Order: sequence, then structure tokens, then C-alpha cells
Amino acid sequence: MSENKNVQDTHISEQMKALHGALIRVVSALNRPRNDEKLIAEAGIQLDRALFSILISIERLGPIGVVELAERAGRDYTTVSRQVAKLEKLGLIIRQHNAIDRRIREAVISRTGKAMTERIDAAR
Repeated sequence: MSENKNVQDTHISEQMKALHGALIRVVSALNRPRNDEKLIAEAGIQLDRALFSILISIERLGPIGVVELAERAGRDYTTVSRQVAKLEKLGLIIRQHNAIDRRIREAVISRTGKAMTERIDAAR
């Protein structure tokens, strides 16, 4: 009877390191503040840079709760909650109750917010 050995394939390990490095470079490029500022200017919109990524995330992932949004953004829940409140006050998003659990409020893009993200996408 042959014995199963747990042997790590060094080629896979090197491939994983390369993949990890590539992902870090992609995320770093996407998270550069000057890129956001440039897109905001090219889209011809007025939006605080801190709200930019939250608005885009809500448009792409919504409906989404603040806890999940904060986790995905790598930001503190209270910070994201305040940013979502600002976006709601600007009329760019709407908060609604979750269809399954009414205790949970989720953010969805409004028509005005969708028009803004379309301008951003066109500027990309």
C-alpha cells in the first residue's frame, strides 16, 4: 500500500508568489489617489475623493450593507457609515431594508448616482 505524502510542489509555490505580487501591483495601481482625482476631473463631476470609491463600490456591488462595504474597502465601519450617509444626502445612493432581514439596511445606487458612475466609466 502506498503512503500519501503531503509534498508541496515548489513550482506552484513560485506561481502563487508571482500571482500574489501581480495582484498587489494591480490593487496598488487602482488605489492611487491621483488616479481617482484624475477620473473625477475627466468625468467633470463634483465629488469628494473619499466618497469616490464608496460610490463606485455601491454601484458595482449593491445592494450592499455598510459592514460588508467597510470590509471590502478596508476601512473602519464608522467611517464608511458616515460616507454612505453623505452619499445619501447628496442623492447619489438610497438606503433600503434588506428583503430577507429587515434589520439590515443596504445601499443601492440612485438614478443620479448611476448617471455619475456612467460619466466616470466613460472617462475611464
